[in-house]
This record gives sequence, C-alpha cells and structure tokens, in this order.
Amino acid sequence: MKKYIAVLLLGSAIFACKPEIKPIGDYYPAGDGIIGTWILTNVKVTDITLPLPETDDVSHFYNKQDTHWTFTFNADSTYTVDEKGPGPDIFGDNGKWVFPSYPFPENIVMYGTDTVTLELKSMPRAIDALMAFSFVRSGCGEDYIDYEYELTRNQ
Repeated sequence: MKKYIAVLLLGSAIFACKPEIKPIGDYYPAGDGIIGTWILTNVKVTDITLPLPETDDVSHFYNKQDTHWTFTFNADSTYTVDEKGPGPDIFGDNGKWVFPSYPFPENIVMYGTDTVTLELKSMPRAIDALMAFSFVRSGCGEDYIDYEYELTRNQ
C-alpha cells in the first residue's frame, strides 16, 4: 500500500510540474536587414585546390587609404556597388538582388553584369552591423578559389 501511495504521489508531482507551453511569437525574418549601405571591411581568399585548403587575408589589397568598396541594397531589390580599388568585378555597378529562399535565406543572387549566387555566411538582420558572403571561382570545370567578403553597416 505504501508503494502504491508513493507512486501516486510521485506521478502527481511529475504531472503537476509540467511547464506551460506558450507561443514564442512571430519569427524574425533573416535577411530583412540587408537594406542599407555596407562597407567592405575584410576579404579572405581560400585556395580550394590544395589537399588542405589555405586561406589568406587580402583585405589590405581591397582597402587602401580612403578607398573601399561600398554596397547599397535598396528595398525595391536593386543594388549599387561603388568599387574603388582592385578585386574581381563580378557585381557590376548596379543590378537586382533576390533571396531565393526567403524568409530564411542561405544565398543571395545578384543580377548585374553577370548573374552571381553568393553564399550567405551571416544573416543580415536589421539589428546586425556585420554581413558576410562568399563566392567560388571556377575554371575548366573545376572550382579553384573561394572569396569571402565581410561587410560592415555604414551608419
């Protein structure tokens, strides 16, 4: 009888302590914060043809005294890029952008001089000051180099 009462008390204690499940609210769409002006601050290049890929920071090549790249993404899905300095010109001066898998994007597609699909490395939410994306260069049917760009929101 004591065992029966102990099991009954333990069972009621377990069910009495069950937490109330509340709705967590609306989701925060990733990518909404892309609208605005961004400054290219860091660039890393990875040679992916090597057995152990090597990464180099080439930010100094892109950013020299008072020269930097500026990306502006507009709410009407247009963009402009002011490329001051060296580096591969895959974006063109302007074009259209789109997230293929909104509201949780993994990539951004930019339709400018060429059509370029960039892998998002960090989601540009409205509260974020940093955004990063990368693209891979190919030749002769093989990927050979990965560029990773990090941008800082221009306040």
